Amino acid sequence: MATPPVFSAGAVLTAAQMNKIGMWFITSATAANTSTTLGINSCFSSDYVNYVIYWNGKAANNDVSLSLKLRASGTPVSTGYRYVTQQQYVGIGAIGLGGSNSATLISLGSISSTETFYTMTIANPYAALPTYVFADGVNNQTAFSNGIDAYKSQGFLQNTTSYDGFEIISGGGNLTGTLYVYGCRV
Repeated sequence: MATPPVFSAGAVLTAAQMNKIGMWFITSATAANTSTTLGINSCFSSDYVNYVIYWNGKAANNDVSLSLKLRASGTPVSTGYRYVTQQQYVGIGAIGLGGSNSATLISLGSISSTETFYTMTIANPYAALPTYVFADGVNNQTAFSNGIDAYKSQGFLQNTTSYDGFEIISGGGNLTGTLYVYGCRV
């Protein structure tokens, strides 16, 4: 396994050291229980092909949907999404599946009124290629004796539009938490 470089105050870093950094922090956005939507514009660019997004937060209501839309110049795209979402919850005793080949958004899964964590990878958002989304999430379902509720979602937009931002949307209840966006070297 490669050892990450050790940085110290005042040290000059070489291009070789900097080029070994696999992920680079781009920006973050915080929701403070004032809206069901949290978005970031101008976070995707030609600097990176792929991006990793972390969501650590919750909704004001329990067991509501969490979805994603891509943005082009600040405008959310509301057509042409294709996705499949898988739910794994001990309480239902089976794996739940859902999806669509003509959706207005990509369903990521569910969010609760206690801490929820999602990791999303978005491939090719800024390139003139189809844009792919892969997401994993987990939350604590307080409505069901604090049971684990886990999700896996994959989706895409089959077009060549360049997207420079995105938003997540709660299906009910204002969002509280933070989105972190990282660019990834490939």
